[in-house]
Order: sequence, then structure tokens, then C-alpha cells
Amino acid sequence: GHGPVFRGTPALAVQAALAASPAPSAPGTERISYGAVVPLPPTEAFAFVSDPGNWHLFFDSVRSAEADADWGDVGGHARMTNAMLGRTIESELELTVWDPPREFRYTARQPGRPDLDNRRVFVPLPDGTRLQGTTESQPRGGLAGLTDQMLGQALQRMYDKAMAKLPQVATGHSGRPSQ
Repeated sequence: GHGPVFRGTPALAVQAALAASPAPSAPGTERISYGAVVPLPPTEAFAFVSDPGNWHLFFDSVRSAEADADWGDVGGHARMTNAMLGRTIESELELTVWDPPREFRYTARQPGRPDLDNRRVFVPLPDGTRLQGTTESQPRGGLAGLTDQMLGQALQRMYDKAMAKLPQVATGHSGRPSQ
């Protein structure tokens, strides 16, 4: 196959291709990728997706997510609680990139598990914004590594479901602050 048909200017096509192919990862890195086209301009798509207070609207697994006052600055923090694989997983989040409306990136730290490097890139399209996301981790060896692989597979399913839900949810909440 040749992939999806791109409708837009050549400059937008190049920008989309660059955003969709992030830099190579460290050897052994596990990466999952996901994306959606959100029918909003990049500034609105970025504002909605980057607000942890909105995440429960499109991630079924999110029980709570709350940003600290410093979220929106590199080094800013948030907390998130997910229900996955029959367990409650608490994560501490730290922003590593904040570049509205183009990109944000954060590290999710969970006790006893590898850190998750989460990147969200927003590419303007003629009819909205393409969100391209990646989540990377360095799996552990042995039995712990098998647990990490199961978690990675569950994360991929979780992100695929969230991306299917995101366009409609974001459009319905556009311009409203998170609850």
C-alpha cells in the first residue's frame, strides 16, 4: 500500500511526514504509535489534548488526572490514576517539551515500572489537526519484562480506543475549560 491520501499543500505534506517519523529511539526501546485527525484548528486541538483535566473524556482507563499550577512549563507536573489490567496505576507526570500548538511531551513515572516517554505532535491539516502520538519505554529483563510487554499491549489498545473517541469528544468540548 501507499498509505493514506494526503490532501493539502506540499509544505503541509512534508510537515506531516516529518512529524509522523520521529527520531530513532535508543536500542531496545519499545514504542507504540497512535493518532487521530481532530476537526479543530491546531491551537484548539492542542489546548484540549494537553489539558490533563480532559483526558478522562477520551481515555476510558483514566480515573483522575490533575495538573499542578506549573503544567504548561517545561518541568511542570501532573498526576494521573488509571485502571489497567485489573490494577490501579498511579503516575507522576513531568513535562519535558511544551511548544504550543505544535508539540508537548512528558515522562510518566510509576513506582516499580519503567518510565513512559509520551510525545504528542499536532500537524495542521486543511480540515483540522492531525495528532500523532508515541509512547516509549525501556522494558526490563526477565519476568518483569513480560509484565512490561503485557502493559505495552494494553497501552496500545487503550490509545487506539482513545484516538477513535477523541475527534468527537474534542469537537463537543471545544472552547470550554476542563471540568
